[in-house]
Amino acid sequence: MPGLLRFALSALAFSALASSVALASSSDTNLLTERAEIKGLGSVAYRSPTNKNNGPAVVLFQGVFGGTTYRHMHELRERLDQAGARVYTLDLPGTGLSDSPKIVYTIEALNGFVASFLREVVREPALVVAEQVMGLASLNVSKTAPELFKSLILISPPGVLYLAGEPNERQNQLFDKTWNDDAASLQFFQSLVSEKSARFYLTKAYHDPAQVTDERVQEITMTSQYPEQRWATISFVAGRVHQSFAEAARNVTIPVTAIFGQYPSAPTSTGAPETADLFQKVAPQFRYEVIADAANLPHREKPDQVAKIIIDELKTLSTHLTGAKK
Repeated sequence: MPGLLRFALSALAFSALASSVALASSSDTNLLTERAEIKGLGSVAYRSPTNKNNGPAVVLFQGVFGGTTYRHMHELRERLDQAGARVYTLDLPGTGLSDSPKIVYTIEALNGFVASFLREVVREPALVVAEQVMGLASLNVSKTAPELFKSLILISPPGVLYLAGEPNERQNQLFDKTWNDDAASLQFFQSLVSEKSARFYLTKAYHDPAQVTDERVQEITMTSQYPEQRWATISFVAGRVHQSFAEAARNVTIPVTAIFGQYPSAPTSTGAPETADLFQKVAPQFRYEVIADAANLPHREKPDQVAKIIIDELKTLSTHLTGAKK
């Protein structure tokens, strides 16, 4: 399916499928030592906050993509840990060490996961940091259960130009060709996490070409050890996870900050990028931050700047942070 594969590469590029942090240490590999059962999604692997910290609770939800795991938030987690926050990090349902049931992953499924994890695992109001489509899910949950949130920070959310509506014909063809064919679905997933594809993703994910290192390529290819992750991957690439930003943002009452890179890339060479100003027109009530010289992964390309935005927000919530005002 070469034509469909090329389409998928373009579709994934703008949202930076890559889990592109440098390879984790052995201690980081064993970071997710706890598990929680989430109805309909199985067991989710996560890490509770470190015992030494007593700041506000922070939950990191990375984007769905196709090859991402909890390491996608590695840089932010380290900086927030150091600042004294109580940070939860995890593998999303369908990815990494979490269970990967063969279900169609939709925005409704992600909504349910966010609500369940915050209510059953975190069990207190939290500052939620949510990337890409997980930002849409978090916005949705904040409207039905605002008591679960202290505030919400979105990183590169979609839903203005892309992932806003129903799947197109090519996405439907991709879904039909792979979903009920184990061999085709596995081949598709392995192609997406191959070295060649990984380098393609990374050139779109980062503004600075120097960020595309062998170590970051290898982190993507490592996800081939999770073949059942293909069901979440196909759901995402085939457009089953979709919602307009306008719909998700409507009637949100909690504080929201949206963070974008200055130079986001589009899914195709002829498409337009989803820049911060497009979202500001749709939801002017939110706060917007643009990170200079960054593309689709501002929290990875400029982690100190993004972490500072989060920590400054946390300082308004607690005095138990390094450098917090008394």
